[in-house]
Amino acid sequence: MQDNRKTVYWNANILTGADGKTTNIYFNALPKGRYRIVIEGWSENGSLLHSAYSYMNK
Repeated sequence: MQDNRKTVYWNANILTGADGKTTNIYFNALPKGRYRIVIEGWSENGSLLHSAYSYMNK
């Protein structure tokens, strides 16, 4: 069965440490290939945050 989901993991409550970094772990059962992670949110002062990363599932 093919998995056609656009969103594999969603967490609406990710907080960073004092250094501005965070670690999140999720299970990825998708087939081998390149995948894109998009992170969007707001800072404490209301600024929009956006980052995108790609990774290879081997």
